[in-house]
Amino acid sequence: MLNALTAASCACVLIELTSLRSVGAENVPQELIGSWRAEAVKSGEAVDDPEMVLEIREDGTYGGTGGCNFFTGVFSLSEGTIIFGPTEATHIICAPAVMEQEQKLFDMLKDALAWKVDAATLALTGPDGASGMRLVPVKAPLSGGKP
Repeated sequence: MLNALTAASCACVLIELTSLRSVGAENVPQELIGSWRAEAVKSGEAVDDPEMVLEIREDGTYGGTGGCNFFTGVFSLSEGTIIFGPTEATHIICAPAVMEQEQKLFDMLKDALAWKVDAATLALTGPDGASGMRLVPVKAPLSGGKP
């Protein structure tokens, strides 16, 4: 019985790990790659200090800061949709307003999001057109943005 449970749990881990494959560099649209500062998250204006930044990399990984904690993960793309894999994050406690905003960001990253770059704005829209995020480019990429 123990061997059957061990084999089943190993199979689940294997399935989970295969779902974490990132997108190949040749498949990530150039206009999506870069560091983006959040101006609005879920219909609310983002707190300016500290800033929330999402960095989308050409190797299929993402990272950034929610204003308090650094985060990272992998993503996949499918027909105008970006799907962020599980997010790893540091665990620092900050001011309640920053923590609340950061939680909105992490909650959004759990859904498949439609993306569109228009002029100098990246729009991420939730399922069924639900409110999402509006982001603008950041001049320089984050340093040390991986936990």
